[in-house]
Amino acid sequence: MTTTRVTIEELRTLIAGVLETEPEEVTDDAHFAHELDIDSLLMLEISTRVESAFGVPENAVAARGATTLAELHAFLTSQLTRETPTSPLIRPRPVSDPVARLFLLHHAGGSHLLYRGWAEHFPEDWELCLLEAPGRGTLQALPLIDDCDRLVDYFHAAIAPLLDRPFGFFGHSMGALIAYQLTRRLLRQGNRSPPGWGCPPTAPREATPTPTAALT
Repeated sequence: MTTTRVTIEELRTLIAGVLETEPEEVTDDAHFAHELDIDSLLMLEISTRVESAFGVPENAVAARGATTLAELHAFLTSQLTRETPTSPLIRPRPVSDPVARLFLLHHAGGSHLLYRGWAEHFPEDWELCLLEAPGRGTLQALPLIDDCDRLVDYFHAAIAPLLDRPFGFFGHSMGALIAYQLTRRLLRQGNRSPPGWGCPPTAPREATPTPTAALT
């Protein structure tokens, strides 16, 4: 466990340096994108500098998707006072009593970052759960699982306590295969199956798919 401490003023100064502005312009609750005009490239630069300055694992800041200085400070404080994460579940917008949960599974060479920003496209009473494979993203320190059945076992154990309400799976490439195998596993064990959500194998050429369109 690390004991590095980060103050909100240190973060404010760091972000102001990237933006080439005065620290007082970076208020605690100013939205990075909407009020400070921080695009994806600037956010990547901020994330890289924060990770280097405070010893945060690579990609952890970008993965969190904080939208304000206050959110970023709270996230870093929690990261720097706890053990390395071992859970594959990432909930970008936790909901205390969701009407539904959607589990999102990334492709073989990716991480949960594939679905960064999806939560804002869904109803506020839905909870999105991004599943991270060992050896990827926030779980880089864990050994890879290169067997499909073992990976299904791993994810099944993680999501089992969360299947107490309507749920669904969405996966890309390898993630789609794992979602299919998870569904088969649940059916064999007599568990409830996901509702009839689905998406076409390819999106219409004239349309740009969005997360919400994928579930219609």
